[in-house]
Amino acid sequence: MKYEHVMRWLAAWRARTILSCILGAVGGMALSLVLLALAWAFIFMVSIHVLGGWVPYFSGWIHPLVATVAIPLLFIGNACVSQETLGKYSFTTGTATDKLVTIPGYGSNVNPLAPNSIISVLKMVGDVLFCGPRVAVWSFKQVVRFLRILRLDVPGCAAVLTVLHETGHRMSYHDITESIEGLNPVRVFNQLRLHDGVIFLQSDPPGLSLGTQMKEELDRISQPANPAYRR
Repeated sequence: MKYEHVMRWLAAWRARTILSCILGAVGGMALSLVLLALAWAFIFMVSIHVLGGWVPYFSGWIHPLVATVAIPLLFIGNACVSQETLGKYSFTTGTATDKLVTIPGYGSNVNPLAPNSIISVLKMVGDVLFCGPRVAVWSFKQVVRFLRILRLDVPGCAAVLTVLHETGHRMSYHDITESIEGLNPVRVFNQLRLHDGVIFLQSDPPGLSLGTQMKEELDRISQPANPAYRR
């Protein structure tokens, strides 16, 4: 395989990934702002109904303050509570049977005042309110990925991919470094984690291997063998 072909392919992948990260970050941030605004409005309305009878009529500023303070708390809660935990529901029935029954037009046999039923409803509400923070965090991760991809050492990473493909099997970090002159192993090996097609092996000796899809893609662009990368 010609090293130059791999480098061009990797440069094209880098350009596509950068564009994808930019679009994802911008679109995700816009969506997160909409979701956070809806969450703010919901909390504002809940505050009016819950605290409306407890605060003086001239203290209307309390409700916007409650909604505003709740937004950063949503980010903290999203970081502390996993989606798996929020997705586990438990309801108590108000009948002799434990089986949940829903009758169209009449309701169900769920006891809404049971502790686990109340907790499950709160989980559902929290799961919806956490949508804004989740999208915002995802958008931030796209920005971080964009910055990492932007600094990608295309020549060095392409050299490693070329050697792995030509070898056809796993290679230790030491063997890869020895086979490529001038390689910065700390930087390049870390940057290769950005591509899902590179498999990092922890078993002795630690090293790298190519995934099936990566092998097929490099096979597609493969050309007659060419001398290994040289700086």
